Amino acid sequence: MDPSAAVLAVVASMVGMEVIKKLLMDKVFPPKSPAPPIFTKEEKKVFYQMKAKLDKIPEDILTLTEKEHRLLEELYTMHDARDQDGIPLWYVPRSWHQTQQETLNVTKEIAFAQKETARALEGVTKVVERLADKISDIPRR
Repeated sequence: MDPSAAVLAVVASMVGMEVIKKLLMDKVFPPKSPAPPIFTKEEKKVFYQMKAKLDKIPEDILTLTEKEHRLLEELYTMHDARDQDGIPLWYVPRSWHQTQQETLNVTKEIAFAQKETARALEGVTKVVERLADKISDIPRR
């Protein structure tokens, strides 16, 4: 992995953790909330431990360089690209249409074969019914 990509990944995750910390802390531990606690004491302890570790991260590490900012913007732009229907291109293979078309063609062939089989079975059924009628007409001893 490219060292600058690794640094970008670490910084992005640290920034993400800082954002999560800021968003969650007020919701998880509301100041003097009259409502009953949402989390158990053990869960709160884990959150406090996470907060303590996040608070130890120096602010200058959380600040992106211009290159890191540009790379993060490019990553966001790639993930945000969408097709005419609003579906993200990142998650949908471009060959999906061709795959769907091939699946449709195979399904049509299967349906055609099933219709032909049903016709053949109808013919066999008619022959068997005629034979059964003829057999039933034969006098028994």
